[in-house]
Amino acid sequence: MSTSISFATLLGAVVAASGYGSVPAAEPAPVAPRAIEQIRQARVELYCGHDAQGIAGIEAACRELRAAGGTSRMTALSALQQASFHARHHRATQAQEALERAVSELRA
Repeated sequence: MSTSISFATLLGAVVAASGYGSVPAAEPAPVAPRAIEQIRQARVELYCGHDAQGIAGIEAACRELRAAGGTSRMTALSALQQASFHARHHRATQAQEALERAVSELRA
């Protein structure tokens, strides 16, 4: 008993099995916009004198960058750590400057 399968049927089966033409899964949102928003909120908190909330925002941005991995964000992470240090020592101006450097690095 011989079964004859057409080339078109075989090709259709291969394409269907490979998932070619299917819609790819949605990619997660980029790290930088989330981290930049957390930095923006931290800047507002520090400006208003809410050091603890500002530091929490800086730490959230740091966690975001660390979770993303890679070395391309190391300069931004360093600036965030400097900002956290300055905020803990009530040096708002220096903390704001470090946060601005971090945002500049993330946007580059």
